[in-house]
Parts: sequence; C-alpha cells; structure tokens
Amino acid sequence: MDHMSSEEMKEMMNTMMEKMMGGMKDAMGKEFKPWKMCEKMMSSMTQSNENATFATSEIHELFQEWAGQIEEEILVYLKENSAANIDTIAKKFKISKKSVIYFLSDLALKERISLKVEKIL
Repeated sequence: MDHMSSEEMKEMMNTMMEKMMGGMKDAMGKEFKPWKMCEKMMSSMTQSNENATFATSEIHELFQEWAGQIEEEILVYLKENSAANIDTIAKKFKISKKSVIYFLSDLALKERISLKVEKIL
C-alpha cells in the first residue's frame, strides 16, 4: 500500500467504508455516510489548524498582554486583601479557579508573591 497515491488510498477507503456501512440510516431516515462526516471533520480540523497557524503570533502576543494586565490587577488586589483566596480572586476577576491558580503560580515563579498551603484536602 506504500505505492498508492493519496487519491487511490482515499478511493480505497471510501469503497471499504461504503461496503461496511452502506445501508445505514441516520436519525432522520436518510442514508448515513460516515465517510462524508469524517471528511467534514477532517476539513474542519485542517481549517482550524490553518487559522491557528496564521494567527498564532498575534494571538499569543495579545494573550501575553492580557495575562500581564490580569497579573498586575491580581497583585494589587492581593496587597489590598491579604485574606484573599482562590475563590475570592476568581469571583472578583470573573475567571475560573484554574486560571487563578495559573496566574498565582506565574506570580510565584516570578518571585512577586509567595504561596502557602492552608489546608490539604
């Protein structure tokens, strides 16, 4: 099969899938063509990958700017609210607890804050 072109391989796979699944119906009673569904999914994935590749540097830069702003705002909030915790920070900044942990970890790695464990669950 190494000597087959991609078009020949595609044709062979389509033929095999048609033989295996040819008579299936979808929920609406129409003929179900899983290979068409797979083609659409792969096309979408390819398009998403192309979009991500195209915009990566710009989006990365925008994210870094936003993350820096949020980190500074969290730092100010922590200075003013020494009893702050993950829940209060998440609520204040309308972000998930996982995002708060990300930002606090980053601030700790930059040695701008120190973290302490209050309890082990």
